[in-house]
Amino acid sequence: MSKAYIMAKVPIAGEVKTRLSGSLGEQGACAFHTAMAKDVSELCEQAGVEYTWVVAGDLSHPWVQSLQAPIQPQAPGDLGDRIAKAIGTRGFALGCDAPTLPPKWIAQAAQSQADVVIGPTRDGGCWTIGWNRPQPAWLKDIPWSTDQVCSMLLSKAHSMNLVVDVLEPWYDVDEPHDVLHLVNHLGSLPDDRARRTRQFLATLERY
Repeated sequence: MSKAYIMAKVPIAGEVKTRLSGSLGEQGACAFHTAMAKDVSELCEQAGVEYTWVVAGDLSHPWVQSLQAPIQPQAPGDLGDRIAKAIGTRGFALGCDAPTLPPKWIAQAAQSQADVVIGPTRDGGCWTIGWNRPQPAWLKDIPWSTDQVCSMLLSKAHSMNLVVDVLEPWYDVDEPHDVLHLVNHLGSLPDDRARRTRQFLATLERY
């Protein structure tokens, strides 16, 4: 798969991590997004994997300009369309909401020789999706943002006779209960894991 493509949004309060706005506030949810995004990029660096930011929104935003890696705009369309355009002929997409992923799993995604790669999340989604040659039909008609994403992708891959590399499952952070799980998990990890996410959470009294 070779290269990672980190799917991110320009951090504008009220437009990112909206499912967490009720518990963190719009500004807090925005800051949480930027902290996790930077931690995901650091995981790529720790894994020795080249990455590009694929950003939705105004690329002249100061946060985007501060990113220390190549940047490209997200394409229009649903998530499948955006991932397909982002990774192009070869690569894998990463979201910004799994800041505690083991770096070795990112390396495994980069080294996969399968037709397609999937990293499942425990809520039925995926922490990574990629391919070694373009398979845009594979990402069509998927019910994104539901608990059926991973199972549908696996089913479609088998029906298309694709060789699938299914990586270890992990969790991402979308809902308030995910934040609690993250806080508990961080307590068992070395202090240098998810540094920016830790710093953000330390500012919140309730956690």
